[in-house]
Amino acid sequence: MKTALILMLLIAPIIAFAQDGILRPGLHALESKKVTFVVDSIAKDMDIYVDFIDPKDIENVRRKKDLKYPDGVIFITLKNHKKLTDLINDRLISLKEIADVNIAMADKKKPLLYIMDDKILTDTNRVRIPSKHFYKVDVIKASDLPYFKVAMPELLILKIITKPEPIYLR
Repeated sequence: MKTALILMLLIAPIIAFAQDGILRPGLHALESKKVTFVVDSIAKDMDIYVDFIDPKDIENVRRKKDLKYPDGVIFITLKNHKKLTDLINDRLISLKEIADVNIAMADKKKPLLYIMDDKILTDTNRVRIPSKHFYKVDVIKASDLPYFKVAMPELLILKIITKPEPIYLR
């Protein structure tokens, strides 16, 4: 019941934005700004990797906005450059690859909703997950959830987890 309620609350904003036919990423759905990330002097495709950099590995962060970067640039310096090299050399897994491996052949044509670490992905084009950060995938059929059973029975939900749940000891 709790899962169904959470999913229902998460899906409502997507349906609202889907009215105009365009799903936009991020919290600032009405803005089309593209901040550039530069990590240890490397700018190419760093936005894919930034989410997987451990905050403990960051030495310095600077923000800059000028004519070259009208939407802004964030410079990140790591304590150990080898961490970035390892991250870049790691194999990136696309959402299509994840779906192909985890969805049964009979369900391949069904619509998909991607959730990664409890966040709904609305822009799935460039999402890649380094293989070292990939933990597991849960496939949930919407027909198994009370609300979706009627509203969207064909929908499949791919819940992607990139890190294990924390274990709390009492």
